[in-house]
Amino acid sequence: SKELGYYNLSDFRYRLSEEEQGKIRFDLRSEKGLASGISHNYNFNFLENNVNLGKGIFDVYYTNEDDKTKPKDTRRNQERYRIMERHMWDLDEKTYVLAEYNKMKGPNFTKDYFYRAEYVNEIQPNTYVYLTRAESEFSSSFFLQHRVNDFYTETEYQPQFDVNIKNQRLLKSLPFYYKGEYNVASLTKKIAYSDVDSGAGRIDGYNEVSGVWTPVNSISMRPFIATRQTWYSRNINADENLMRGVFYSGIDTSTKFYKTYDWDANVFGADMHGLRHIMTPIVRYNYTHEPDVLPGRLTNFDDIDTINRDNTVTFALENNFQTKRLSKDWKGGLAGRYDTFDLGRLVLSTDYDFEKTPGGHFNNILGNLEITPSSNFLVQSDASFN
Repeated sequence: SKELGYYNLSDFRYRLSEEEQGKIRFDLRSEKGLASGISHNYNFNFLENNVNLGKGIFDVYYTNEDDKTKPKDTRRNQERYRIMERHMWDLDEKTYVLAEYNKMKGPNFTKDYFYRAEYVNEIQPNTYVYLTRAESEFSSSFFLQHRVNDFYTETEYQPQFDVNIKNQRLLKSLPFYYKGEYNVASLTKKIAYSDVDSGAGRIDGYNEVSGVWTPVNSISMRPFIATRQTWYSRNINADENLMRGVFYSGIDTSTKFYKTYDWDANVFGADMHGLRHIMTPIVRYNYTHEPDVLPGRLTNFDDIDTINRDNTVTFALENNFQTKRLSKDWKGGLAGRYDTFDLGRLVLSTDYDFEKTPGGHFNNILGNLEITPSSNFLVQSDASFN
């Protein structure tokens, strides 16, 4: 490319054990110079798997960059590097920890050196610790995020606690359901290359009641109403605390069609028996009343603070493709011989926004494709059509 010039990217892989392996990089780019690094995968399994402290990846990449695309009189060797640590730990069957550390010297490092591998998926890698526990009726989580790279504008969570109540039936005799989301957070908005911070405490609660109605056998309708109440210790001017209320309502309508096909194949060494195509048309109406405190009076920490009036209808067409495979636990006989396996999913959707221009306006058509021909192979693609 024009920015990198001619290049040679070399990986030397090593394997210390089943748990400890990685690769050493030596890269040469004619417009940037030499770079090197190491990427090491580890697994802290001890005492024949009786002590498991998690697994992760440690990655270091360094270059004394000589950018030949700059004018000669401004060219200077520039030290640039990236240190990344990602650790995952299943404390037990219900509790999971994910921690990540990302330190870079100089902005746009992943864009310049790992554009396809990392940048397109995560423009701004953050440093955080996330712990979550899932119970049958609710889940809870702890989230701590701290800015490490001062060239990013970022929200620090110091910390945030969440409790999410899953859909619970209110009455046995009637199909009414309740779900709730609650969080408490200490927040700080860090501005890139600036010592000016904006901070606030926030307590947020979302409560939703919904019903399920089936006017005919093949059509399902789910009307709902909800309210969100949020308390802030400071507004954007840091001169008062305030309480914001938001009201929601809407209805989801969907139906299903399916067809099965006689199809047998072997893909990536896996036998597939039959194909089922499930098509689900969905029409979803969402109305959000204008909040009694508009977003302009609040610091924009995350999506909770930018809620505004919304009046949209979403049209979606969801396609799921399934097959059957021989069960790994099959011990003979007909029972339990086959398991259902999801081969792929294609979703097309668009919104009609009643708030845009007189008479409303259709937004872009979005497409999301996932293909999983085997448990070890995944293809994902997102598209937007104007």
